[in-house]
Amino acid sequence: GDPTEGGLVVLGKKVNLERQIIEEEGFVRIGEIPFSSKEKFMATAYELEGKDKRLFVKGAPDTLIEMVDEDEEVTSAMMAINDSLAEKGMRVLAIGEVVSYSGDGSEAAMRKAIDSGIKLLGFAGIFDPPREDVKQAVKEAQEAGIRVIMITGDHPKTASIIAGQIELAFSEDVITGREMDQMSDDELADKIRHTSVFARVSPENKLQIVKALNIDKEVTAMTGDGVNDAPALNGADIGIAMGIRGTEVAKEASDMILTDDRFSTIVDAVKEGRAIFDNIEKFVYFLFSCNVVEILAVFITIILGLPMPILALQILWLNLVVDVLPAMSLAWEPAEADIMKRKPRNPEQAIVTRAFLVKVLWNGALIGLGAILVFLYGLNKGYSIESVRTMAFSTMAFGQLFHIFNVRSKNAFGFTKSILKNPYLIVALLISFGLQLLVVYVPILNRVMGTVPLDMYKWLIITAGAITPTVIIQFTKKMGKKSE
Repeated sequence: GDPTEGGLVVLGKKVNLERQIIEEEGFVRIGEIPFSSKEKFMATAYELEGKDKRLFVKGAPDTLIEMVDEDEEVTSAMMAINDSLAEKGMRVLAIGEVVSYSGDGSEAAMRKAIDSGIKLLGFAGIFDPPREDVKQAVKEAQEAGIRVIMITGDHPKTASIIAGQIELAFSEDVITGREMDQMSDDELADKIRHTSVFARVSPENKLQIVKALNIDKEVTAMTGDGVNDAPALNGADIGIAMGIRGTEVAKEASDMILTDDRFSTIVDAVKEGRAIFDNIEKFVYFLFSCNVVEILAVFITIILGLPMPILALQILWLNLVVDVLPAMSLAWEPAEADIMKRKPRNPEQAIVTRAFLVKVLWNGALIGLGAILVFLYGLNKGYSIESVRTMAFSTMAFGQLFHIFNVRSKNAFGFTKSILKNPYLIVALLISFGLQLLVVYVPILNRVMGTVPLDMYKWLIITAGAITPTVIIQFTKKMGKKSE
């Protein structure tokens, strides 16, 4: 159930005040005003064997203190007690009673009695520290360029202490729901740029915060669990409902449900989302650059008036057989080490950008040039056109397979990222290398594909032409990183 109510149940057991005992003494609940996040209190009415009636009120201390019919000195002392508990990081509840209640169990009668004033019985301080993983999750989110804002119904001092514990904010700059109610959307948008902690907020205030962030075109994820949180969850770019404590209304209004109600799971989801997008980008990058290899090789030989370095069926073989499995295996690439150190990507930015195209053309040109040089070398040596084409064809195939190591990491040296972390890639490369060898050495495939068997010397030339572009690409990547 609700952790606050759970804490009160534990407190009741400590002082031998349990529901069963109360009922055994003859107290029967005759009415209830449910807790409202707007009013910030709840009330229950009891009757003892048809005679004595009691009306108890529980809620936010500042709300109940306003209901107390006492002079300023007494209320100031009450607020001081509340503040002292809040400064210890406790969630504070005030408990009061309507003196000499004689009404029935209707909500109207209960409200009328409460409006006439209550007697404050005391405060309950509940120590509800943040989970151990929250501090690290907040740090990871901030390093990833994600701003974390804490929105709570607790006392501002409690909120400030908790924010300090998770290193969210160290200043005492906390905005309350009442202060927000006095602000326009533009004023709140200006305040929210410099404030990360909001206390004593209502569900309506949550929606205000979402709208203020939207003014600055921020991509907003909002968490919530109650029925009244639905508008804010629906208004955010990503609504996140609590799977354990969340109501069905909140879940239906959300885009994502946390099955464990942990903030760290949201950060893990961001990491997973970035990894998925990275892998989609790598997939497109690999296939685009491989296509550039084939187009460039054919185009240059036509310009030079040379025989075609590769046949149409061989191009299909590269695209549909050799490249497909390695490209698909990129879906299982683990997240890169720096993925949560990057700034968030602009949601309006396309995958294929100018910088992306330059990289694709540069990589494809190098691999294609390697194949052309091998082709020209074979022609110069006087090898048969079938043998030379097989050499160029195999150089393209192996060059594109080596190229997968360029694609696996955006910034890191490709060969330093362990291939063992992606067993699917190992299998894909072995199959693709094996298929290329089959097409060179199996007679029936020779006739179909226009290839011929090659000797060891030619394979050395092919290997040099295939791996050199990858070495150059890796070197330029490393030099580019040093210059940053």
